[in-house]
Amino acid sequence: MRARTAFAASLLWACDLAPPAPTSGAPRIVASSVEPGALGYAEHPVGAPLSIDFDRLLLPRTVSRVTVQFVSGESALTPRLRYDPAQRRVRVELDQAALRMDLEYELRVRQGIASWDGVASTESRAFRVRFVERPVAVEATPSLRRDVAPLLAASCGTSACHGGEHPAMRLDLSSAEGILRTAVGVESVEWPSPSGAVDRGEYGWAGFVRIARSEPAESYLVYKLVGDGPVRGAPMPRGAEPLSNAQIRVVSAWIEAGARDDPP
Repeated sequence: MRARTAFAASLLWACDLAPPAPTSGAPRIVASSVEPGALGYAEHPVGAPLSIDFDRLLLPRTVSRVTVQFVSGESALTPRLRYDPAQRRVRVELDQAALRMDLEYELRVRQGIASWDGVASTESRAFRVRFVERPVAVEATPSLRRDVAPLLAASCGTSACHGGEHPAMRLDLSSAEGILRTAVGVESVEWPSPSGAVDRGEYGWAGFVRIARSEPAESYLVYKLVGDGPVRGAPMPRGAEPLSNAQIRVVSAWIEAGARDDPP
């Protein structure tokens, strides 16, 4: 989010002064919702997404139906894959109508999933799973005005940073209106990749926006809050305690739900 000439002085006090230390190395799976039980397979509630947690941030475009597959015998289902950098979690969502309770399925995580700086995993994992009828908790969608805006305003939207008359980088996080106007769908132009490609060790992914509707994995703000990944500068909020994982998840979940204003 490079400041224009009129706001060049904001670089002296904005969040974007020095690059964070990158986390490098191939990603590893550290947890899954389908870890096998005593029978050698996991029992998973119908209607609940399957999840795979990694130890580091991923390169979103490597989370695909090539690297994450869901099969039964010779038949493959077409999962919907969603990656949340706030949790370092890949969710696998399936069409309930296509599932059969009498079949055993296999969730395959193939080699090729890469960490955000391009280091690809060479390992493959397979998880056996059967589906069962069991109540599924429904996660409430965060509200912009009740949950997200107050959180960002208190942590980052002060007059000393992304608030006031001249917010740093012209990013106004002091109110719901400011977030919608200056972040949602607004391109991030802070040190983009000169080549337009993602090279190992290079900061910044070209084409990012600050908040991409329905796509936390493509939202630059999420990585700034996490304090890792394709970003320049200090984590947000600068000079203060970082947001907790639960707080970042509130922002990420709101983005995933469409990053929209509350209904009137």
